Amino acid sequence: MKVAARQAGEDILDSGMGNPDRPTRLHIVNKPCEATPTPRAHSYSTSRNVAAYCGRRCGVEIDPDCEAIVTLAFGKLSVI
Repeated sequence: MKVAARQAGEDILDSGMGNPDRPTRLHIVNKPCEATPTPRAHSYSTSRNVAAYCGRRCGVEIDPDCEAIVTLAFGKLSVI
C-alpha cells in the first residue's frame, strides 16, 4: 500500500522502525550478552538522571518527581 501510494504521488511519512534486509552485525548481536551480567544494565534511566542531565546540559532545573519522564520518541531520548 505504501509503495502504491508513493507511486501515485502521495507524500508518505513512514514512522516505522524499519525492516532489516541484511544480517545484524556481530558486535551488535553480542552487546546484550556483554551487558547482561552488569546490574545497572537491568533498569531504565531514572527521572532523577534525566533531571540532572538537563541541569548539566541546558542549565535548567527540573523536578524529577513531576517534570521528567523517560520515554522513546522516534528513537531518541525525550524529556516531557
